[in-house]
Amino acid sequence: MDDEQPPQPTPDDDDAQSSGDEDAGLDWSNLCASNIARPVIPKRGEKDFEPKPGGGSGLQIHVLDSARSAMFDALRATRTISSKTVSHAVWYPSIGRAHVTLAKGIHFSAMGHSAPRPVVDENGLEKIQKRLELLPEETIYLVERGSLFCWKDSGMDLTKAQLDMSGAPMTVQQVYAEMLGVEDLTLERLQVDFYPTFNRITRHLKF
Repeated sequence: MDDEQPPQPTPDDDDAQSSGDEDAGLDWSNLCASNIARPVIPKRGEKDFEPKPGGGSGLQIHVLDSARSAMFDALRATRTISSKTVSHAVWYPSIGRAHVTLAKGIHFSAMGHSAPRPVVDENGLEKIQKRLELLPEETIYLVERGSLFCWKDSGMDLTKAQLDMSGAPMTVQQVYAEMLGVEDLTLERLQVDFYPTFNRITRHLKF
C-alpha cells in the first residue's frame, strides 16, 4: 500500500490564514519593552475568550491586564532611527513637493519623480535642472515609517546633504499639518488609497 501524502495547502487556504491573522489582535504579552532597546511589533495572537456580560474570570482579567501593560510599555519605548539609512528632503509649500537632497534605501526605485526646476548657478545665471521630488502622500509615508527626515523650506541653501541642516526636521505631526489638504489630500485618502499601495510596493522591493 502506498503511503498517503498529506494534503498540500492551496492558495485559498493561505488567503484564509492570512485573513485570520489580519482579524486577530496583537499579542502584546509576548513583548517586554523594558528588556529591549528598540521596540518590536509582536506577532498577532488568537483570542482566548469572548467578552461576557458578567465579566471574565480572575485568570482572564489577569491575562488582559498583563497584555495591556505590555502594550503600554511597548508604546512608551523610545523610537530610534539609524541616520545611515535615512534620506533627507526639503518641503516647498509653494509647489507642494518635497525635494530629496539625500536619497538612501530602496524606496526611490518605485517612489518619487524627476522634475525640472529653475536654479541659479554660481555665476548668477538661471538654468533648468532636474531633481528628485516626492508627492505629499509619499513624503508623509516615508517620514512616518522613519525613512526620511524632512525640513520645511526657509529660503536658505539646504541642497547639500549635511547632518547639521538648519534646525530640526519636521515631526510627524508637523508633516501631517503641512501636507494634508495639498492637492485635495485627506487623511481618509492617505490611509485607504495610498498606504496599502505603498506597503505592497515596500514588501515587493524587499524580495
